[in-house]
Amino acid sequence: MVTDGIRKEAERGARLTEGLHLYAQVTIGLCLFLTEWAGTPGWISILLTLPWLLLCLVLRKRVKARPGKTAWLIAAVAAWLDGALAYYALCVLCRGLLPDRNPWLVAGMLAAFAIAAGGRCGVFPILARPVAPLIIVPLLYCAGAALPHARVGHLFPLLGRGGASIGWAAVWMCGCVSTAALPASPWKTGDGHSSPGTIVAFLIAGAATALLYALLLPYLALTRADGLAEKWMLPTHLSGPIAIWPLLIMALLLLLFFSLSFSLARTADALARAQGRFSPSRLTVCVPALLMLPLGAVMTAGVRQALIVSSPIRAMLTLALLMGLNLKKSPVKGAEHHA
Repeated sequence: MVTDGIRKEAERGARLTEGLHLYAQVTIGLCLFLTEWAGTPGWISILLTLPWLLLCLVLRKRVKARPGKTAWLIAAVAAWLDGALAYYALCVLCRGLLPDRNPWLVAGMLAAFAIAAGGRCGVFPILARPVAPLIIVPLLYCAGAALPHARVGHLFPLLGRGGASIGWAAVWMCGCVSTAALPASPWKTGDGHSSPGTIVAFLIAGAATALLYALLLPYLALTRADGLAEKWMLPTHLSGPIAIWPLLIMALLLLLFFSLSFSLARTADALARAQGRFSPSRLTVCVPALLMLPLGAVMTAGVRQALIVSSPIRAMLTLALLMGLNLKKSPVKGAEHHA
């Protein structure tokens, strides 16, 4: 039936949206914290988050009850923290490209663009299909151009600082992957999210990115505390084709902006539902975006540390939300019609 075809297309688009968002969060975490903390075995830490991600996806699939006001607010905070990380990374990248511009001006322009794009979550599954190739193809090309400079010897020491370092890095990375298990639109139940394959594939792609970084640099260079933008642009420093630089910049800007806009839309939708409304107002989109503004304009060590600390908080909020919804004894009749 036509309706079933449309529903399946929407589900595939939703999973693709969540996968792109997860990959963006994982790569931000990789360059912000993981390479410095775990070093060479950072890709192992990312793979170790797979059980956590699958647990969250299973819990989401089992959700049948309609969330209440507290659940909406938890979802809003978790989504906002995702957006804050994407916004900070986007500002870092843009300030590297526009070093002579006032930081508040750059941060304000990006916040304005995010407000314009962060309408309803429902548009992102539609946008994800044409946007995904514009992100994935350039990244694959850049990775291929960097591969000739990879050295297997750079993977040693295989365990870096040891198992404890890998484990703690995995715990931290759980925050970067867990909110991919939040519904694409916060009022939706687990229906329509039956297959985790796409999301898991993007997690593996994040681990492959970390592995590529480990192959490109020796341990001490990889753990060096370079800036976020410098680590992202690592393939351009090691590979020859001049076309790799604009392609990588374009793909990263689009990826980060997609993640930011999606997070902002989820935040606004959750806040609207907490107020008992089905559609977010412009105010519920503007206020969360404006609250991010200082993070992108004032890039102090304290701001960076606050964002690093926020990652485990996202994991705890997501688990609390999903556990709470699963423990609800009386699901609302007809809740599936809101999905």
